[in-house]
Amino acid sequence: MSGVGVVDVDVHPTGSGFAAFERARRAGLVDGWAVLVRTPSGGVHAYYPADPDRPHASWQAPRAHVDFRGAGGYIIAPPSVIATGRDSGSGYELIAATTTIPSPVNAEALRELLDPRPEPAPVNCCAAERGVDVERLTRWVAARGAGERNRGLFWAACRLAETGLPPGDAHTALADAAGHAGLPRPEVTATIRSAYRTTGASPHTPSTADDWRRVEAPGQVSRLSGQAL
Repeated sequence: MSGVGVVDVDVHPTGSGFAAFERARRAGLVDGWAVLVRTPSGGVHAYYPADPDRPHASWQAPRAHVDFRGAGGYIIAPPSVIATGRDSGSGYELIAATTTIPSPVNAEALRELLDPRPEPAPVNCCAAERGVDVERLTRWVAARGAGERNRGLFWAACRLAETGLPPGDAHTALADAAGHAGLPRPEVTATIRSAYRTTGASPHTPSTADDWRRVEAPGQVSRLSGQAL
């Protein structure tokens, strides 16, 4: 997208983003829209001018049912119509335009309000001894957008595997951050397992296999000892 940022308020059978959007409005984070567009699902696209000095990447906050479309993203604009296979399709409709000067949305503050990043889990000291800042790594994973999430998690898990950190501990350190980025838990586990295989930390050795059973048994993942960096 060029020149604009869009807050996408979704309406799904599993929930609506309007309550979250109202919470953001009360916090003063979404008032500067230029136009509002109704989407075929009954949701809303709120358009804002982009800040050329502070570009924001696209992100999703699935639990809040709100997405942001910025740098690297796209939206469907009115008067586009989505074909439904019937005589007429569902369209995107302009429903309001501001009478004041619009202002950019602070997408970082909006995301932090609607889907705050998890606190990093305490980590094993061996990662720090090898120069890996685990807190910084988990925050980086949490900030990955669509199209970058799985690859980013894989890269981060490889870095932890290279330090000798057990896979169960890597899962504890990275799982919440990857979930914040929008990855489902089974995909998180599979990606970390793949990273450990790729780096040669085989999941088939007895100690590592025990770690994976600990990861895959709900409620059985223990906290790591040590101090977060």
